[in-house]
Amino acid sequence: VYVSPRLAKQRRIRPTGHQGMGSKLWSGNIIVKSGRRSLNMILSDEDTALIATHLVEPININLETGDFELVAHFIQHGPNGKKGRIGPARIQSNLFSFLPKVIETANNQNRVLSVDVSSWVLEDITIDPIAEVGEPETS
Repeated sequence: VYVSPRLAKQRRIRPTGHQGMGSKLWSGNIIVKSGRRSLNMILSDEDTALIATHLVEPININLETGDFELVAHFIQHGPNGKKGRIGPARIQSNLFSFLPKVIETANNQNRVLSVDVSSWVLEDITIDPIAEVGEPETS
């Protein structure tokens, strides 16, 4: 349940998030503990993985249904540390089906604006590549 800072003050409870520009919800009080292993320890030299390096736009989430859309830039981590650029891609999912796919949380902490975040390792996630400006769309 979303409780705005103003409503929280009236009810004398803690807010569950904040509203950003354009009154879009920004969930700022979600806590995820960091893991015990680094991302390098989790991903072996033999693993192939996609890594989201940064968000392209704020995450859009429907608080009533849990549906969300995340657009980020991705790179590919391949065997023997080889990397390749994937570019921007979209993940559309539902929080209730997405969060159980988190199999491990890394011990790194990165500052994104005013939030400390750690890397998540997920299995069985579908991404939809997005053509960048100037690139022809593929079908």
